[in-house]
Amino acid sequence: MLAAEQLLAEAIAIARTIGDQQSIAIALVNLGQVDHLRGDGEAARARYREGLAIFERLGMPEAGQVRQLLASLDAPGEGRAATLDEAVVALTSAAARDDVRPADLAQACEEAAAAGEMPAAHAAYLRSLAAAVAAPGEETLGALSGAAVALLDAQPAVSPELSANLRLALARFCDRRGAAGLAASAQEAAVVTLRARGEGREEQQALSVALYNQAGYLANAGRLDEAVASLEEVVAIDRRFGLADLASDSAALDAMRRRHAGLPPEEEAGAPEEASEEVSLESLPPEVQEQVRQAAAQLAAMSPEEREAALAAARRQQIEAQADQVVEAAQAAHRDGHVEALIPRLQEAANYFAEGEALDSPKAAWRVSSPR
Repeated sequence: MLAAEQLLAEAIAIARTIGDQQSIAIALVNLGQVDHLRGDGEAARARYREGLAIFERLGMPEAGQVRQLLASLDAPGEGRAATLDEAVVALTSAAARDDVRPADLAQACEEAAAAGEMPAAHAAYLRSLAAAVAAPGEETLGALSGAAVALLDAQPAVSPELSANLRLALARFCDRRGAAGLAASAQEAAVVTLRARGEGREEQQALSVALYNQAGYLANAGRLDEAVASLEEVVAIDRRFGLADLASDSAALDAMRRRHAGLPPEEEAGAPEEASEEVSLESLPPEVQEQVRQAAAQLAAMSPEEREAALAAARRQQIEAQADQVVEAAQAAHRDGHVEALIPRLQEAANYFAEGEALDSPKAAWRVSSPR
């Protein structure tokens, strides 16, 4: 536990230095999970509350997940089971990420499955996850989906949060591995659970996100009519609660309707804007002008979803570059003979600065599962 705590403490210190509130909150919650695993409920509660306050101030949906962690501390006899379930969800979420090495994750799942006192259903699921990560295919992914159902059925009173979160993570993993049908099925089951959570703003916003992703999985599976219906419900929720995603979700709905009708994507760039952009390019060297034109042509040929993904990837690279700069600055500030021991921890801590890290990120997965 000491190594995990030291790494997370360093991540918090660096994040505070650059004012990265989101990374501070994530690291605080992960420290709370370490305290929770160690049995120090009061320390965990303090970490969770501090992280929750930041998430609430930023208006981030992770606040709901932290409230669930706080609730698990107050449930008699539920602490260990809740933490184990969180670890299973975290490992499944890590499997869907491209920056996690499959061999390392498969080994972690195998080691966790072999741990003493591991419930049989959890062990079976982790072994299935290890097999699917090592060799993703129709057989291994199908077995994993069956193991997920068995895991949920084996619990005497499965929580709606576990049911939804596990299926959401499973859907992402299956979609990333090309199993569109399995992804759609898992997401549909998660949506059923999320529908039953209530009609409040927070519950409906979570449902809206799940429906949006469901539309993508359904489209990948060739079920375009159902994908359109899912996005129609997303837009209806946006309008009902005045959510900020209304414009982008409406555009996604229009694009899906055109796709369903067999129409090409609608042109979005106007001639005046193109002319203005062309004039601004004249001040650049000819070879750079050509590169910009090629990039603009590639963006114009993309669907709205592809453009959004490309821009997100570019933003991610910028954030990672900033994290590298933080690491270099820390190296320069600690040139006192201890640099070699400090560098690996700082490099890993810098990963917390990446935009979009969630509580179920692979970093959280390693923190939760490492004791097992």
